[in-house]
Amino acid sequence: MKIKGIKGFQDFVVNATSPGVVAARQAVDGPVTQFNLLKEDAQIMEDELPNILPPKGMSTERKWYLYEKIRSFCRYKCKDVTCPFPDAPRLTGSSRQSTPGVDNPPDLAMEIEVPHSPRQSLEPPATQRKCGNCGQFGHNRRTCPCNQ
Repeated sequence: MKIKGIKGFQDFVVNATSPGVVAARQAVDGPVTQFNLLKEDAQIMEDELPNILPPKGMSTERKWYLYEKIRSFCRYKCKDVTCPFPDAPRLTGSSRQSTPGVDNPPDLAMEIEVPHSPRQSLEPPATQRKCGNCGQFGHNRRTCPCNQ
């Protein structure tokens, strides 16, 4: 739907009591022109809200995937929030639900090989100290091998 001369208006007002109607003025003190933005057959719910759809949550298979494959990449403080131990036992091959219309659904737990560098610590920060000179772990500025 196009409104002729919409660029000439500078003041727009919408109101909850008249949904779909915009009151516009070409100047702040000018006359009000109203535009109906809704299609003619649009249904407006005046007093009732739509039904609440509760979220389904994650499947047991997805929870186990996050716990086994992703947890090691999370920060130590966030591991239990992001990838907690699943509350349900792991599903076996016979108890998994198949996706309708798909014979072999893709495996979510694909193996990803990420090289581990000494700068990425999987331990809590309190047990690992970083050298102020080179940024590596296991020594400090005074004993840094880069100084020798």
